[in-house]
Amino acid sequence: MVFAVGVVFVTFIGALNAQIFAVLRDVVERNGERREASVMSTVRTGYSFGWTLGPVLGSLVAGWAGYRLAFALTAALFLFALIPLAGLRVRRTQRDHEGQRRTEPARPREKPGVRLAVFGLVCLLVLSGETVRLAYLPIFATDRLGMGLGQFGALMAVAPLTELAVMPLAGVLADRVGLSKVLVAGFTLGACGYLLFGGGGSVWSLYLGQVLHAGMIAVVFGLGVTYAQRLSPGSAGLAGSVFFSAQSLSALT
Repeated sequence: MVFAVGVVFVTFIGALNAQIFAVLRDVVERNGERREASVMSTVRTGYSFGWTLGPVLGSLVAGWAGYRLAFALTAALFLFALIPLAGLRVRRTQRDHEGQRRTEPARPREKPGVRLAVFGLVCLLVLSGETVRLAYLPIFATDRLGMGLGQFGALMAVAPLTELAVMPLAGVLADRVGLSKVLVAGFTLGACGYLLFGGGGSVWSLYLGQVLHAGMIAVVFGLGVTYAQRLSPGSAGLAGSVFFSAQSLSALT
């Protein structure tokens, strides 16, 4: 039953996320919002709050009133999310490169699908390390370094807390210095974090690796969909689908 529900319903979460950010993109363009990256990354930070608080609150509700009520409340929250969208009316307009913000250099219009596919592949490769980290970091920390459960819990808590702080800041920085520069800096932080995980033999190196890795996750998750939408102007839904598909497929690699 659980697997069937996951296949039938949860499979569409990625597509739903893509369309949510497509609508958000339309609203940003309609309102002439100059701080596009800041808005996008702030909204994405709300997702991180959900991932952080959801398991805690869900377990409390399940322990207090049972699993059925916990799932019922989850369904109600999904439906409540439709309320702010009820009165939303957005007319999609085509904007040329003169109307686009100039925080990034002008890009040629040829073959936007190729650039979008390459970026999706890059995100797939970058995020594939997340699965490896979640699978093997507990083994390395507890078996090799002898960390207790309390220490390991504190170690794992470093990443989401860092993400919540860095993600909106990454959007502000992208609006100031450029989106591509912040993405490259995020990829560099992730590479340094993986080097610390692989070569570090002390507890402090794992903590530092967690901070650097969280910085990379915050940048990619907070700004990746925005960058993908800029690579494919006029196809925000497709761009979001490519990014979230790369995020989902990274768990299989």
